[in-house]
Amino acid sequence: MKALITQSLVLLCIGFHFYCKQGNGSIEKELPVNGFRILESIPLKEMVLRAKVNQRKGEREYYLEFSKDHERILREYKPNKLRLSLPYAMAKDIFVDLQYREERIVSRFSFPQGLIDSAELKCSFYTKDKYTYPVPVESIYNPFGKSPSVYIVRDGKAVSVPITVQGVHQNLVLVSGDLTEGSIIIKSRLGELFSGLKVGVKL
Repeated sequence: MKALITQSLVLLCIGFHFYCKQGNGSIEKELPVNGFRILESIPLKEMVLRAKVNQRKGEREYYLEFSKDHERILREYKPNKLRLSLPYAMAKDIFVDLQYREERIVSRFSFPQGLIDSAELKCSFYTKDKYTYPVPVESIYNPFGKSPSVYIVRDGKAVSVPITVQGVHQNLVLVSGDLTEGSIIIKSRLGELFSGLKVGVKL
């Protein structure tokens, strides 16, 4: 009788183990997606922005006001200075120091050529060791929103990577972020993806 009970328990354990394994297997099914392999990187040398010039009340000093998109770019690269192009004939560009605080980007400078206020001027800075990667627009999740991202494939699973949209190159969108040449990004079924999801990629 004991032998029969023992044998039944063993069979029950084997069956339970097989059931759990089958259950886990169903969770690990791959989501079929289309992918795109990044084949090149393009050096990002000069970043060109625009900033509104505002005068401090009661002072002959000015500060720069940036759009949210341009402020996000500045916080990503954190340049110490910006080259500001002045709207005067034969005027030399000036350099504006930047300080990064949690709530805003602080700048303070003067115009020796005269007063100017509320003008939107071109400003630029150079990046160091930064590259952009051309990717299809359909691979970008929330491309025109506040936090665009792409999904790359790592160890057979989808991983979300925040990116910054920098421009356009030969019908592809130039983005910067934690990417490399050879990275495979997903360009279909983005609404069904989440980090850690197992995917089967068709290039």
